[in-house]
Amino acid sequence: MDRQELHRTVIGKVLKFHSDIDEWKSFNPNPKSKLMDKPLQEGLPEFRPFQLTQDELPIFFSQTNENQLLITTDNIYSLFGGQTFTLKQSEFVDFDDEYIQSLPLDEKPKFEQYKLIGNSNQSLVYEVDSLHPARICITIILQCSHLWKKKA
Repeated sequence: MDRQELHRTVIGKVLKFHSDIDEWKSFNPNPKSKLMDKPLQEGLPEFRPFQLTQDELPIFFSQTNENQLLITTDNIYSLFGGQTFTLKQSEFVDFDDEYIQSLPLDEKPKFEQYKLIGNSNQSLVYEVDSLHPARICITIILQCSHLWKKKA
């Protein structure tokens, strides 16, 4: 499966379950999450400090305060708490349940934070707008990881 096909497949799956992109709900009054439904890099905002390869296609971008998340066909990039994280889609193993559960229980949080575990015990922490953007983000990570593992 080439990257364009992977991009189409993942976007198709997201739109199947979350079809009305303009109606995403979040407790953040000013959400800055975006589904990159066109498989192009041109015209995109500059993703600092992330360096995409020429073949990588962006799928999802979110910016919360000083934190950024970029999910591409090949990698997951995060700028969180001043640290830069990168995790290859093919190396994603699971979500760290203990990290998720350790977050303060806020009735209506603006953002949600997650920690991903990769093989070789590498990890990635990210923050995303709450509710729909967070669920869509999880869907994308699981779909990309599944497709990369299926490809191998």
